[in-house]
Amino acid sequence: MNPKDFRRCTFSERRRSRRRQGAYGDFVNLKMICRLSLSEVLIGVGYQLMEQLDQEAQSRAHLEEELVKERQANALLQEQLRKKNEDEAAYKQQIATLMQRNQAEEKKRKSDVAKLQDEIRKLTGVLKARHEEDKLSWERIQGVLKAWDDRKAAREASTSSGVYDILDYFLVYFTDKGPSKKNAGAGVKTSRTGGNSHDLQLAAWFPLMEFGGGNPSLIQKELTSTKNLSDLDVQKLHPKPLPAKKKSYEAHVTCVCTNQKLM
Repeated sequence: MNPKDFRRCTFSERRRSRRRQGAYGDFVNLKMICRLSLSEVLIGVGYQLMEQLDQEAQSRAHLEEELVKERQANALLQEQLRKKNEDEAAYKQQIATLMQRNQAEEKKRKSDVAKLQDEIRKLTGVLKARHEEDKLSWERIQGVLKAWDDRKAAREASTSSGVYDILDYFLVYFTDKGPSKKNAGAGVKTSRTGGNSHDLQLAAWFPLMEFGGGNPSLIQKELTSTKNLSDLDVQKLHPKPLPAKKKSYEAHVTCVCTNQKLM
């Protein structure tokens, strides 16, 4: 290589030239470098520094690109993290809402269960009371039936007229003036005729007056004032038993008991 051309070429070209020339070329180049002036050496060093600066600038640009990419990736990760935190907060809020709703429903369910239990206790008490009442009513009915059977047996054993039996039937079943008020309640009399005690008393003494000629005022007074059947003076109410008209009287009483018309 011509030394003039060597001075004009760049440092890299000189390095390639030395590689081509080998050891001899290096020696020649060294001799040529020694002949260079200081300015030429500085120019060569400047070229080398400029090349290094260019390489560093390229590396820096590459690093800046990598940094921008990393920043973008970091921003994307931060956005994803923010969304994740928001979703987590929303999930926590939903869980809290569901827990509150479950607590409210559990409280309402317990309240409803307590109300139902209270209603069950009340209904149980009512049923027990009704059972006791029905039991007492049945006992009263049994007492009335037993009293009627006893008096019927006693009347059948005696020589009295059948009119007295029918009168006892009215007093025991349809009024509260039987052997005991507890054993002849209003439920028995109203369920058979639908009338009150006074109407039944009239139904009792009217046929006595019609068929036997009894005293209506005296009969009504005795039926109203007498509390115990054993205290009632049947002979006073009907001093003249009429066996011949017994069937007619019984037919009339049967119609009164069943609310039917006498044919």
